[in-house]
Amino acid sequence: MNGRIAGSLLVVFAIVFSFYFTLNAFSPVDNSGMLNDPFFSMEEDPENEFAFLVGNSAVAQLNVTRIDQNISRNFEEYTVYNVAYNGDTPNIRILNVDKLSALKPKIVFYGLSYDTFILSGMEMNAIDKKNQSLLPDPEYAFGQLIDTNNQKFGPFNPKITTLKTIRSTFESTGFFPDSSENKIYLPNAPFSYFAEYQRKIHTDSDNLYRYTGIEEIKEMQVTIENNDKIENFRKIIEKLQESNIKVVLFITPLHENFISSIQESEKRKLYDIVNKNAKDFNLDVYDFHDKYAELPIWLDVNHVAYHKDSMIYSDDVAKMIILELNKIKT
Repeated sequence: MNGRIAGSLLVVFAIVFSFYFTLNAFSPVDNSGMLNDPFFSMEEDPENEFAFLVGNSAVAQLNVTRIDQNISRNFEEYTVYNVAYNGDTPNIRILNVDKLSALKPKIVFYGLSYDTFILSGMEMNAIDKKNQSLLPDPEYAFGQLIDTNNQKFGPFNPKITTLKTIRSTFESTGFFPDSSENKIYLPNAPFSYFAEYQRKIHTDSDNLYRYTGIEEIKEMQVTIENNDKIENFRKIIEKLQESNIKVVLFITPLHENFISSIQESEKRKLYDIVNKNAKDFNLDVYDFHDKYAELPIWLDVNHVAYHKDSMIYSDDVAKMIILELNKIKT
C-alpha cells in the first residue's frame, strides 16, 4: 500500500515538474525573456559606439538618460545603455554575455557588491554535500538539471511562471491592472524601470531595512572556494575581453548602516575578489562603496533612490565613463 502511494506521488511529481518545465519554455520569466529582447537585435551603426552598464538593481537605479546626455556632450559618437536588471548575478549574466558581446560595445562597466557573490543557503548546502559525500547527491543533480533548463529558457521559477501565465490568459478581462501604470521607463534601460517606491528617499529605519534587515546583513558571508558566481564572473570578463571589449569594475554604493553592520571579514573577501580579478585581467576599478554613505539619498540600505536629489550617484558614474573614454581616445 505504502509503495503504491509513493509511486503515485512520484508520478504526480513528474507530471507537475514536466508541466512547469514546458510552461517555462513557452512562458519564461523576465530574466529569460531578455534573451530574445529586441535590444539584442540592434543594427550595427559604424558611426555610433556603445558603452554598457551591467549589474543588478544597484546599477539599475542609475539615471542612464542623464548619464548619456553628459557623455554625449563630450563624446558625440557614444551612446550609453544600462543593461542592468533586478536580481542579476554572474550565474544569470553569463546566459546573455555572448549576445552582449555581439553588439560590440566599446566598453562595459560592471557594477558589483556583496550580493554579486553571496551564495544562498541552498547553494551553500549543495556545495557542502558535494564536498563531503562520495556518492552522487540527488539535490546537486537536481540543481544541475535546473541549470541546464536555465541555459535554454532562463531561470526556472514555478510561482512567477504560473502568475505570468494567469495574467496573460486573463489580460483582456480587466482582472489585472496595467502593470506599466505609474512606472518610469528610460529609453536606454531595456531591462529595468522605476516603480513609485523606487523614487522615494527614506531616512527612517523601517524603510531603510524593509528589504534587507540588519540581522541579514550581519550574517552575510562571501564564499571564496567553490563559488560558481566567482567562476562565472571571471568567464564573463574573459568572454568580453576576447571580443576586444574593455571591462571596468565599479563597487556600488551602500548606506552607512549597511557598511557598519557587515562583518569586517566579509569586507576583506569582497575586496580580495575585486583586487584579484583587477590584477588578473588588468582592469580599472572605481570604488563608490562608502562615497555617499551618510547622504540623505537612499531608498534602502543598498539602493540609492531614483530621485532628483540623488543624482550625485549618476553624475559620478558619468564622470567615471568620461575618464575611461578619454583613456581609449588617447
